[in-house]
Amino acid sequence: MCKLCCFADVNDVTQSPNIMLPGKENATLTCSHTKGDTYNRMYWFRQHQGKTMELIVYTTSFDTVEFGKLEKTKYSVNHESAAKGVLTVKNLESEDNALYLCAVSEHSEPE
Repeated sequence: MCKLCCFADVNDVTQSPNIMLPGKENATLTCSHTKGDTYNRMYWFRQHQGKTMELIVYTTSFDTVEFGKLEKTKYSVNHESAAKGVLTVKNLESEDNALYLCAVSEHSEPE
């Protein structure tokens, strides 16, 4: 059994609820926000109990996808719009038991 916990600590950002699935299945996690179209960057993180957060992937609503140091084939991501993104964790295993977090940020030009 694999448990994926989701958490969002910002009023304008919501994630799918905690889920528990048997191994070898895929888990789909959704993140959405009401902050507006300029908040088009989305970050997905994973945190194992007692460990630091790890970046899974950074995306934008205009097709930028940059994976962190984790195994890229384990995850797929779809940034459907500026306000919604979906992360899929493939072929669940016990090592996938973790807290999964999403965060959004606003695009800003360098000064």
